[in-house]
Amino acid sequence: AGKPPLFRADSVAAGLKIVSLFRRDIDIQSLDVKNPAIYLIVYPDGRTNIPEPKVKARGEHSALETLVNLAIARFSLQNGVFEIEDRGKTPFDLQGRNLNAKFDYEFAGSRYRGNLSIQPLDLRWGNRGPVPFTVTMGVALERNRIDLVSSRWVTGNSSIELTGALDDLVFPHGTFRYQANASVPDVSRIFGLRGLDRGAVQVSGAAQWPFTATGVLHASAVDFHQDDIRLRGFRADAAVRVNTKEAELSGLRLSGEALYQASAFPVEGQITAVSVRNNDIGLRDISLALLGGSFRGESVIQSLARFRVRGEISGIQARRAVAIYNSRQQLPWDSLLSGAVTIDGSLRRNGGVQVSTNVTLAPVPGSPAVRGQVVARYDTLTGAVELAPSTLTLPNTRAEVSGAIGQQMRVHLETRDLNDILPVLGESSGSVPLRLENGALLFDGAVTGKPDDPQIAGKVNLTRFRYSGESIDSFQADVNASRQLLRLSNASAGRGMMRAQFQAVLGLRDWKAEESSPIAASGSLRNAAIPDLVAAFHQKALPVTGVLNLTGELAGTVGNPQASGDIEVRQGAYQEEPFDRLGARVNYTGRTLSASGGQLTAGSKQVRFEGSFVHDANRFDSGRLRVKVETNSMRLDQIQTLERVRPGIKGSVQIAAEGAADLAGANYRISDLHAEVTARNLESGGQPLGDAHLTASSSGSVLRAEFDSDFVHSMLHGQGEWRLEGDYPGTATVSFSKLDLAQLRDWVAPAKSGAAPAFAGSIEGQVKVDGPLLKPQLLKAELQIPSLELGRRAGDQFALRNSGPILASVSNSVLTVESAHFVGRATDLNIGGRVLFQQRNPLDLRVNGRIDFAVLHDFDADIASSGTMNVEAGVRGSPNAPDINGRAELQNASINYAEFPNGITNATGVVLFTGDRATIDSLTGETGGGKIKLTGFAGYGPGPLVFRLQAAAKGVRVRYPEGVSTVADADLNLTGTSERSMLAGSVTILRSGLNLQSDFSSLLAKSAEPVRTPASRTGLLGGMNFDVEIQTSPDTQFESSLTQGVQASANLRLRGTPSNPALLGRVSITEGEIVFFGTKYVISQGSVSFYNPVKIEPVLDIDLETKARGIQITLTVAGPLDKLNVTPRSDPPLEFNEIVALLVTGRSPTSDPTLMVQQNAAPQPFGQSAATALLGQVIATPVAGRLQRFFGISKLRIDPTLPGIQYNPQARLTLEQQVNPDLTFTYITNVTSANPQVVSVEWSVSKQWSLVAQREENGLFGLDVFYKRRFK
Repeated sequence: AGKPPLFRADSVAAGLKIVSLFRRDIDIQSLDVKNPAIYLIVYPDGRTNIPEPKVKARGEHSALETLVNLAIARFSLQNGVFEIEDRGKTPFDLQGRNLNAKFDYEFAGSRYRGNLSIQPLDLRWGNRGPVPFTVTMGVALERNRIDLVSSRWVTGNSSIELTGALDDLVFPHGTFRYQANASVPDVSRIFGLRGLDRGAVQVSGAAQWPFTATGVLHASAVDFHQDDIRLRGFRADAAVRVNTKEAELSGLRLSGEALYQASAFPVEGQITAVSVRNNDIGLRDISLALLGGSFRGESVIQSLARFRVRGEISGIQARRAVAIYNSRQQLPWDSLLSGAVTIDGSLRRNGGVQVSTNVTLAPVPGSPAVRGQVVARYDTLTGAVELAPSTLTLPNTRAEVSGAIGQQMRVHLETRDLNDILPVLGESSGSVPLRLENGALLFDGAVTGKPDDPQIAGKVNLTRFRYSGESIDSFQADVNASRQLLRLSNASAGRGMMRAQFQAVLGLRDWKAEESSPIAASGSLRNAAIPDLVAAFHQKALPVTGVLNLTGELAGTVGNPQASGDIEVRQGAYQEEPFDRLGARVNYTGRTLSASGGQLTAGSKQVRFEGSFVHDANRFDSGRLRVKVETNSMRLDQIQTLERVRPGIKGSVQIAAEGAADLAGANYRISDLHAEVTARNLESGGQPLGDAHLTASSSGSVLRAEFDSDFVHSMLHGQGEWRLEGDYPGTATVSFSKLDLAQLRDWVAPAKSGAAPAFAGSIEGQVKVDGPLLKPQLLKAELQIPSLELGRRAGDQFALRNSGPILASVSNSVLTVESAHFVGRATDLNIGGRVLFQQRNPLDLRVNGRIDFAVLHDFDADIASSGTMNVEAGVRGSPNAPDINGRAELQNASINYAEFPNGITNATGVVLFTGDRATIDSLTGETGGGKIKLTGFAGYGPGPLVFRLQAAAKGVRVRYPEGVSTVADADLNLTGTSERSMLAGSVTILRSGLNLQSDFSSLLAKSAEPVRTPASRTGLLGGMNFDVEIQTSPDTQFESSLTQGVQASANLRLRGTPSNPALLGRVSITEGEIVFFGTKYVISQGSVSFYNPVKIEPVLDIDLETKARGIQITLTVAGPLDKLNVTPRSDPPLEFNEIVALLVTGRSPTSDPTLMVQQNAAPQPFGQSAATALLGQVIATPVAGRLQRFFGISKLRIDPTLPGIQYNPQARLTLEQQVNPDLTFTYITNVTSANPQVVSVEWSVSKQWSLVAQREENGLFGLDVFYKRRFK
C-alpha cells in the first residue's frame, strides 16, 4: 500500500475498429500513451506485482488460457519511465507499427508464455534515434525467473540474436548467448559517425547478469574516408570484453590500404587495447608500419564526435610520402622523416582535421644529403598552415619558411634545379614550362590572406633558364598576385643582346584571365633579332631579318586590347633585300591596326608609307586593308632582289600608290586603287631598253590602266578597263611595233654566257584580252601579227618572215592558231592547230612546207648544212614530250659536223616521225669521194636522245689524223644515247697516204716527248666508245714523201673513246722504201704491233738496208717509240761511231787512209755531228720537202758545222740528186765562205771500185779513183 501502481499514464487514446459485436471482435487501430510509468515490485519470495489470472473452479478451465491476444496497427509511448523498486529509473520513448502480442497462462507451471513482434519499433535513447528495428521475441515469465526463449532485433543489414534466462529477480543473475552481425554503414548511421562507407563486423560470445560480456570480433572490408584520406579494405581481429562501465578490445590486429587522393600505400599494425566508455573510445599502444617507417602512439575518440592521435613517426621515407599525392614524378632525392605528430579531428560531417608536426629530415644512406626541420600545423577545415621557422636543405635547393598561410607567411627560396621542389608541390616537371639551365631561381616574399584567397608579394630573380623551350638569360620583377589581380613592377628580361623592360597589371577571376579582364602595360624592347623573336613565339619563320626596337603601351581588356607604340628595325632585310632602317608609329584600337609616319630607307632609296587594317571579329586574316606608298627615284641596280633575278639591269623606278582591298584569308579583292609607276633609262646587259610609264586609277567600281614604253626602240602601248566586282570582268589591248626580238630575248631570258644571240629580227602586232581576271580560264584573247622577221643575226638578210598576218586566239583555255604562214630562202612553212592549256597533252598542231636545211646551222654553230627538206607533220602531246607524226624528205642535202673529219653531201632520203621516234626510211649520200647509205632510228622523248644508226660506206676517203689520208670501206653501227654510245663495226683500208713534214728519224725523236693528257670531251663524243675492226685489202699500199712502194697488211681493233683511243693488233710490212735520218732505206722486213689496251702504243720491229759510200748498212729498229733501240750493221764491218758518221754526215770511215785525205774539215765529235744533223733537219724540214719537189731533186740538206780546233760555226747547203743507185750528183755551197761552192759526181763502178769527180771550194778540179779491199 502506498506504492505506485504497476502502470499509470496521463492519457491513453485508442483508435478502435469494431469488427463484430456478436463475437466481441474489435481491432485497435492506434494507441497513444503519454507519460506512461511502469513500476515493478519484486518481493523477497520472487513474486511481483504483476497480477495473476483468477483461478477458476476445478473443471472450469483448461491447462492453457489465453490472457492477451492483441494487435495494434500503430502505437506510441511518449516520455515513459520504467522503474524497478529500489533499482532506479530508465526513461524510454517507444513508437512502432504492426504490434502483435499473444500471451498465454500455463496453470500447470504458473507461468506466462507469449510471443511479441513489432515491425518496426523506433527506439530513441539520449539524443540518438529514432532507429527502426524489426523485433521478434519469445518470452516465458515465471515466478522469480524470466526466460528469453528467442530474441532477434534487425535494422538495415544488421542483426542481433540473444537467448538466455534471468533468475532470482531479487538478486538477479543469468547467462545469455549473443550473435551480432553489423553492417558498418548501419553503425555509422545509428551512432552518427562520418566517413564509414563499407564493411562488416561480426561479434559473438556470452553474457552474464549483472551485465558482463565476452567474445571475439572480426571486421572485414572496412572503408573509411576523411576528406582526401581514405582507408580501404581494412581487416581487424580482437578479443571483446564488455561490462556496465566500458567495452574493450584487446590484441587488435589490423591491415589494409591507406589512400590519399588516388595514391595507395599499405598499412598494417596492432593496437594493444581499444576501450569504449561513456561514448568515449581510447586506443593504447598503437604500432603501425607504413611508408617504409613506423608510427607509435595513442588515440582518443571523445563522445564519438572528436578524435585525437598522438605519436612519433620514425624512418618515414620522404620519396614514398610525396608519391602519395604526386605519383606523376618521382622525387629526385630521398630523406628519412622522424618526429612528433598530433592529429585532431571530428567524426561529424564537415568537422575537419588538424595536424601538428615537428619533423626532422635526415639523409638516406647512398642518397644526396637532405636536411631540415619542419614545424607546422595544418587545418583541413580552414586550409590554414602555420609554420614555425622551418628550413629545408635539398641537393640544389634551400628554403626558409615561417608564418601562417592563412595570415602571413614569409618565404625565402633559392634553387638551381626546380625538380627538387616541384614533386613536393604536387607538380611534375612536364607541367611547368620553366627549366633552369645552369641558372638559379630566387624568390623572397610573403604570402598573406586566407588559403583560398592568398595574396602573394615578393621579388623574383631568374638567371639562365628556358621558358616554353626558349632560352632566357635573366628575369627580374616585383610580383604582386592575388585571385583578382596580377601586377609586375620593375620587370626586366634579357636574352643575348636583347633587353626588355616593362610593367604590367592584369585583372583575374579565380586566377584566370578572361576576355573582359582589364589589362594595362608599358615597356620597351631593345636589340631584338627578329628571327629569334619569331621563334620565341613559336610562329612560322618569316623572310625578315634585322634588329627590332620597340616602345609601347597596352590598355583595355584581354578581349579588346588597345595598344600603341613606336617600332624601329635597323640593319634588316626582307626576302634577302637589305634595308638600313624601318620605322613607324603603330596603333591598335577596336579591331583597327594603323601605321603612320612609316619610312623605309636603304642607301639612297626611300619608301614612305601609311595604312590601316580593320579586321573581322576574332580573325586577323580577314578585313579591310588600306595602304599608301610613295618612293623616291630608286636605282634598279641597287635593288639586290632584282639584280639576282635580272643581272646587269640598270635604270631607275619611282612608285606612288594608294588603294584598299578586302581580305578573306588567302583571298583578297581590290576595291580602290590609284597608282603611278615610272621607269627611266632602263638597261640590261649594257643594252638600252628605254623608258616605261604605268598608271592605274579607279573610279567607283571601274579600274582603268594605261601603259606606254619605248622598249628596245619599239613603241608599246597598252590600256585596259576592269570592273572591281564579281570576277573583275574587263578588256585590255596591247600594241607593239618593230619590237627587236634579240633584245626581247635578252630581257626575257638573258644569256648566261653573254654570247651573241642566235637569232635576230623584229615583230609588231596587237593583243586583245577580254574576260574576268579572277578566272583566267575564261579569258579570251586575240593576237594579230602583221609583221614578223627572223634571221640568224642582225645585219643579215632575214631568213624567215611571215606571209600575211599571223592570227591566233585564246578562248576557254584553248589557243587556236588560225593563220601562220612563213617564207624565206628556200623555205615555205604553214603552221596551224590548237594548244589546249588545261589538257594533260595540250598540243594539237600541224606543220607542213619546205625548210632550208641550212637552218641547222642556226641551232648549232658547229653544223654546216645546205639543201632542202620537205616537212609534213602533226605535233601532239606536251611540250616536254611532244608526239610528232609525219615525214621529212631531204633533197640534195649536205651536212657536216665540226668535230667529224667527213661530212655528207648530196643526201637524199626520207625520215619518218612516229610519236617520239624518227626512223630513216631511206637515206643515201656521198662523203669523202665515196658512197654512204644510212639506216636506223632515233628516239627524242624525255631524257637523253636514244638512237641506233647503221652506215655502209664504199671507197670513202678520211683525212684523219692530220697528214694522213685513208681510203676505206666501212660497215659501222652507232647505238646508245646522247650520253653514252658505242661505235662498232668493221673498216677495210684500201690505201693510205701520209703527208709528213719530216723524215722517219724526226718522228722517232718526237715519240720520246712526254705523253699529253687528252682533253676531256663533252656531248655526243664525250660518251662514245669504240669497238671497230680495221683490216687491209690484199694489195694495200702506204705512200708518203718519206716512203715509196710500202706494202703492208693489218689486222687491228680500235677500242677506247675519242678522247683516249686504243689499238690492238699487228701491222706487217712486206716491202718498200723509207727515209731515215735523211737517208733512203729499203725495208727488208718489219712489223708494228699494238698490245696496250688503254692507249695507242706501237711496238716496232723493222730491218732497214741502205748503201752509202759503197758500204752496205743494215739498221734494225725495235721497241716502243719511247724506248726505241737502233742497231746498225755494215759490210764491210765498221765501228758504231763510224757508221753513224757515215749515215749522218756522209763522212767516209776514218779507217780508210785514202778517204781520210779527202776530208775538208776537222772531224766533229759524234755528239756534235749528231747535233749538227738534227739541227740541220730542224732548219731544213719546213722547206726541204717543197724545194725537193720544186727542183725535182732527191735531197736538200742544211748542215750547221763546227769545224777546226776552235769550232767556228759554219753553215752548208747541200743539194743531192741520185740519178740511180750507183750515180749521185752533189752540189754544196758554204754561205759563210767567199768561195763556197763544191760540185761532186760519184760513180760506184763496183763494190771495190768507185770514181769521184769533184770541184773543191778553192776552185781546183780533181778526179779520184778509189779501190776498196778488206783484209781479215
